[in-house]
Formats: sequence, structure tokens, C-alpha cells
Amino acid sequence: MIKKEFESPVVSKKKEPISLEELKEKLKNEEQEKSKPKFLTKEQRAQEALKRRELEALSQKRKIEEERDKRKKFIDEAKKSYRELEEKERDNRRYERERERRERFKEKEKVVDEDDNPKNKDKEKEVEAIKERYLGALKKKKKVRKLNERKFVFDWDESEDTSLDYNALYKERHTIQLYGRGHVAARNISSTTL
Repeated sequence: MIKKEFESPVVSKKKEPISLEELKEKLKNEEQEKSKPKFLTKEQRAQEALKRRELEALSQKRKIEEERDKRKKFIDEAKKSYRELEEKERDNRRYERERERRERFKEKEKVVDEDDNPKNKDKEKEVEAIKERYLGALKKKKKVRKLNERKFVFDWDESEDTSLDYNALYKERHTIQLYGRGHVAARNISSTTL
């Protein structure tokens, strides 16, 4: 028996490429089958409906996840931009406070320098007098009085005031001490109780 099996020659056929006519016929048959209505059994329709529902459910889940991711990304970006804006505003406020502090410090230094050095006041007045005399600063025109107006005139210019030049008492202003609530008058307001 074994010999008989081996004795029969096994001839294998070579596969030949499909001719164009056969290919056309095959495609035509497939199109005809697709165009014909296909009748499905109740079970097949139920299976296809289940597949469609599963596909719809999967696509719905994907959409929901995409929306959730988009929302989360949007919220994260909004929080980040809000934090950046807050930091920027905080830095601006800090910069403004430092600038105001520096300006106050400079003003205090100027006030201290001006108050401590009475020579500066004299120098300034001297410079003003020189400018007025030699540079011909603007002079105010005096009113010309008619002969009919022989009344006493109370108007006078500060340039006519000589008290500052001759008396040192008038060079520095005196602070007024008043009595009453909120004023200084020989008592310490913070230590007294009402």
C-alpha cells in the first residue's frame, strides 16, 4: 500500500494570473450581488443591530472622553493664564510699592537736607537776587494811580518785604501749637485716655 501512494505522481498546477475578462466578470457578479436585496433572518438582523449599537456606544464614549480632555485642557490653560496674570499683577504691585518707598525716602532726604542746612536757603535767595538784578527777571508793572484816587493802598509785593533779609527770626517758620482734640499742647495725646 505504501508503494502505491508513492507511485502516483503528484502533479502540481502552476497558478496562472487571472485574465482581464475573468476579472471583469467577477467584479460584475459582485456588483450584482450587492445591488440585489439581501434577506436576513431575524437573528442576523438582531446581531447586526447589536454590532451597530456597540459601535455607536464606542463612538459616543470616545466623543465624551475627547470633550472631557478638551474641557480639562481648557481649564488647565485658563488656570495657568490666571496664575500668570496674578503673578504679573503681584509683581507690578510690589514694583510700585518699592518705587513709592524709594520716592518717599528721597523726599525725606531732600527735606532733611533743606531743613538742616540754612545756608542753602540763603544761597537760593542770593542766586535769585543775582538773577533778578543781572538777568532782568520779569518785573511786575505797578498800577498807575490817578490823582483822584488818593486812598491808602494795602497792596504790596513780596519783593518789598525786607523783614526776611534783616531779621533771622523770620527766616524759619514757626509751628503753631493749638489746644483741643487732636492738637499738641503740653500733653501727650497717646498716653491720655478719654
